[in-house]
Amino acid sequence: MKVKPIFLIKLIVSTGILALVLTRMDLYQVWVQFQYLSPSFIIFALLFYTGCQLLSCWRWQVVLWSSGHSAPMSSLLSSYFAGMF
Repeated sequence: MKVKPIFLIKLIVSTGILALVLTRMDLYQVWVQFQYLSPSFIIFALLFYTGCQLLSCWRWQVVLWSSGHSAPMSSLLSSYFAGMF
């Protein structure tokens, strides 16, 4: 499999930005702050995020319906999560 040059450029730029960010932050302090998060807050945040994704998928469904197309919510949701990743 041949690697395309644009993929290599994207990979190098992304790795460089990640390295820059990670070298500029205090990872120990980040870990300490994460330890103060309560499990209920994490669960709420995940549910809120998922709810926002569901609303976005519903909005896409409305747009598709208005143009005469349709797609199941499960398909839209999996595509939306893949795109957000």
